[in-house]
Amino acid sequence: MNSLIRRVEKIQKECVDAKEKNKKLLNEGDADAFTLLRRKIGLDIKGI
Repeated sequence: MNSLIRRVEKIQKECVDAKEKNKKLLNEGDADAFTLLRRKIGLDIKGI
């Protein structure tokens, strides 16, 4: 049970990190939509 709780906490933390990264990418603004999408997909793949 404890290991399950730890896994859920880790996933939640990664989701928060992904949201922060997404905000940072959107704030850069100089990158085109394709670059943003590619970076986001890369982030999602690393998060698995």
